[in-house]
Amino acid sequence: MAKKTTLDHHLMISMIAEYNSFRDYASRSQTQQNEDIAAFCAVRAVRYCEDAGYNPQSLITDAYEFVMQINSKMKAVSL
Repeated sequence: MAKKTTLDHHLMISMIAEYNSFRDYASRSQTQQNEDIAAFCAVRAVRYCEDAGYNPQSLITDAYEFVMQINSKMKAVSL
């Protein structure tokens, strides 16, 4: 059980680091490079949050919504 707790702790630290990077790049002028980096960080933050067993939709709402927008754009382009 302690191993799972330690893993969750590390996942949450990683999630916070990626979330902070997302917020940083999302707040900058929206060049394509800044948008791409923000998207990369948001996806990683959401993944770390889910892996730790938390709901990213309620914990890191803005990053989660950003990822959902990206997914919608990708689906629209693929059609």
